[in-house]
Amino acid sequence: MSTATVRRPEQRQLTAVPNQRQSKDLQLDFIFKGLVVVLLGFIAHGVAKPSALDRCIRNRYQQVLESHQLTDQQITEAIRTSEFNKATNFCNGGNGRLSWNN
Repeated sequence: MSTATVRRPEQRQLTAVPNQRQSKDLQLDFIFKGLVVVLLGFIAHGVAKPSALDRCIRNRYQQVLESHQLTDQQITEAIRTSEFNKATNFCNGGNGRLSWNN
């Protein structure tokens, strides 16, 4: 009976192969983080933008100043506050006049 020759195992270099699942997880992670950044950008833009009521008040206040041919620096703080209150009243559906006689 003959004995089989014993083969020595070949010396192979091990190479790293990227795991397909790990690659997909990284892609999904980048997509998720990107969407979060975009969403935060939309939120920041919405917060920074004045509301319709704020725009109405500012426009009404500017109309009053222009009708009297005044600039914002030419009126006192008390008058400015009063005009903003009137503009707020007007934009909330009032007539723009402050009356305490009710």
